[in-house]
Amino acid sequence: LIRSRDYAADIDIEFRVRDDDTTVIDAFVKTHDRWTISLDGSWLKEGRTMVEVYDANFLGTGDRLSIKSYFHRKDFGYHGNVFSYDMPNVIGTFFRSNITFGKSFEDKIFSIGIQKDFIKPTDYNLGTAYSDNTDKYYQLYADTSDMIKYGKFDVWAGKSYYIKPLKSSIYVTGKYGLSRFRLRPDEPLGPVSAEINPAFHDYDEALFGLGLYREKFY
Repeated sequence: LIRSRDYAADIDIEFRVRDDDTTVIDAFVKTHDRWTISLDGSWLKEGRTMVEVYDANFLGTGDRLSIKSYFHRKDFGYHGNVFSYDMPNVIGTFFRSNITFGKSFEDKIFSIGIQKDFIKPTDYNLGTAYSDNTDKYYQLYADTSDMIKYGKFDVWAGKSYYIKPLKSSIYVTGKYGLSRFRLRPDEPLGPVSAEINPAFHDYDEALFGLGLYREKFY
């Protein structure tokens, strides 16, 4: 888990038995950090450009802060920011969370979520996510672009048990999700409804999973 962090370049873990109490072991973790502040960019279509500044170890917390700024290459006009904050280990609980919000040209985004993955052979996972977006959607046959607005919500949970004879864990998971469109694009013959265009249907879904997984450490 520590080695998976973006701010850690190398890690050495040493265990020592205490001289005064041999039932106690001290763990010493030494890390070699990497430079975490960086600049990124993207050359987008329609003359658009994105520039991102981020820190993968914000204020030494191990969290990631990202700020994306959008510009138009033709007139160097400014067209919004998108902010994102990731916490890979919320208050030492092994839950990870993310919040993203902002505006880029016509698009608007807001999303928030928190989840815990399977870590130990016998463990649980749990999570929820919500998003509210406004996107510019290109319709191929109409050769035009229209704005769409929609919201999504998901919640899921699971449980795993270690089966010693199999040297593997069996898990079962369940998820419920829904999507709601508040603005659909207009077709040449009229507005798109939930019953006409399957790309813009409101939906409710329930998903279930059952399987085996095994981890090996070398």
